Amino acid sequence: MLTCISAMIINMALNGVDMSLVEILVFPMFNLLAIICLILLFKNVILERLE
Repeated sequence: MLTCISAMIINMALNGVDMSLVEILVFPMFNLLAIICLILLFKNVILERLE
């Protein structure tokens, strides 16, 4: 869902829609945090499986 919102923000910026700084920064940062957590989760699952 956060990826969809980030894509929407990029599309709105390309089409010249006025957006607040909070919209531009907060949602992509949450998306980046979610991706980092997902990568860490996958690394831990793979490490547990190898042991």
